[in-house]
Amino acid sequence: MEGQQEGEIGLLLHYQNGWLSCEVSDDGPGIDPTQLEAIFTKGFSTKGENRGVGLFLARQQIQNLGGDITVESEPGVFTQFFVHIPWDSERNIA
Repeated sequence: MEGQQEGEIGLLLHYQNGWLSCEVSDDGPGIDPTQLEAIFTKGFSTKGENRGVGLFLARQQIQNLGGDITVESEPGVFTQFFVHIPWDSERNIA
C-alpha cells in the first residue's frame, strides 16, 4: 500500500471440516498479472536487490503443512491472498 495516503487491509479466518482458511486483502495498487506466480519465487522483488524472501518462505512453510497459498489481484483495485491449511481441531495442531 506504499504511496497511498489511505487504504484498508482486511483479515478473515475461518475453520471448517478440518481446514483453517485465511484471507488477507487490501485495496492497494495491486500486482501485475504477469507477476502473480513470480511473487512466490525466492529473490523476486519490485523493491530492489537483496529482498524477496517473505512470500517464498510463507509458501514453503504452508506447503510443508500440507496447505496452499494463492493470490488474486486486479491492479488499482485489490489484492487477496488465500491460505488453506489442514487443522486437527481435537489436537490443536496443523
